[in-house]
Amino acid sequence: DPETRRRSRTALNPKTVRHNIYMKTSIYYISVILFISWTSCNESEKSLTNDVESIDTSYISENLKKHFYPINSFWIFESNSGDKDSVKFTRIEKEILDPIITHGQVNVGYLETYKFHYYSTKKGYYWDQYIGSVIVRNGIDWANGEYIFLSDSRIGASSDEATIDTIYDSYIVSDRTYRNVVRMRIVNFEFESGEDWYYYFADSIGIIKKEKLVNEPNNKIWNLIDTNL
Repeated sequence: DPETRRRSRTALNPKTVRHNIYMKTSIYYISVILFISWTSCNESEKSLTNDVESIDTSYISENLKKHFYPINSFWIFESNSGDKDSVKFTRIEKEILDPIITHGQVNVGYLETYKFHYYSTKKGYYWDQYIGSVIVRNGIDWANGEYIFLSDSRIGASSDEATIDTIYDSYIVSDRTYRNVVRMRIVNFEFESGEDWYYYFADSIGIIKKEKLVNEPNNKIWNLIDTNL
């Protein structure tokens, strides 16, 4: 067929081959440039820092600052059945959010938040996001994560499924006395398989105890037994 032979000769023509290579190479480099531009823009909104001191706390409440910890801090928990879980604070991720309404207040400027990333020998990798006056566990972003701590300091204060249940001046866990302990009641907690839990937070320490809310004699309890902050 003449047309087929003509196309075959054209395809094998050195000029045609060089042109095709040039076009493919150009498209490749354009794609690389666009990708680099996209990631650069993305990094302007999300960046990493390994220094807690570099946190801009303009939008973070004073009570929440009591729960900043140095990178590589760790907590070791033991359950009432003898299981152990080690949790390590691995890195911080800064995230810039557009102006939004948070907890009834309009943020007129960009909002700076921080994700504290952890690794647990029982749970694997997860993160807590510090935003305004709350800590949010996991999720795609803070808006659809689960509230685990409110720095409101009022018994009965709540947001979504989390409520400040009790505030203790002092509380003993594993023969150690902690001051200013807040017990959070978190219901339908997806991070804990959709169950209801108490999380106990102590100033400058973090979580010191976790207690599953079930009416059973052998209730699941995790107590903090060691830490390095």
